[in-house]
Amino acid sequence: MKKRKFIQTLGALLVTLLVLVPQITSAQSDTRPDKFDATVDAKMLVVLDQSLPLQSFYTADISNMPFKDEASATKAFNHVSSNLVRYQVNWDVKTVYIYVYNDRLKEDRSIEGWNKYFYTKSQH
Repeated sequence: MKKRKFIQTLGALLVTLLVLVPQITSAQSDTRPDKFDATVDAKMLVVLDQSLPLQSFYTADISNMPFKDEASATKAFNHVSSNLVRYQVNWDVKTVYIYVYNDRLKEDRSIEGWNKYFYTKSQH
């Protein structure tokens, strides 16, 4: 009898976790960051904050960019995406998430190196 009660309790906890975890994750992603660690300008020039250590994930404010809607913002960022950099637009909070894949390079790239890469990409 105790074993059955334990299994029922464990099942209830599992169901609760399955319901709550996606909601918590969603709530976090729909919150505008207090501080951004990258910038993006109208020419799609990304600049990573050099005062921080290299990260695989950055956030940038796009509220002042001339996008009329999420589709146009996504299209613009998809145009500059590559196998080294991926962008994800969160239109609700006017933020773009920038994923840099340093592990896909033969040699690690510094933040300064990434900023040079972004500069070169913005010139095309």
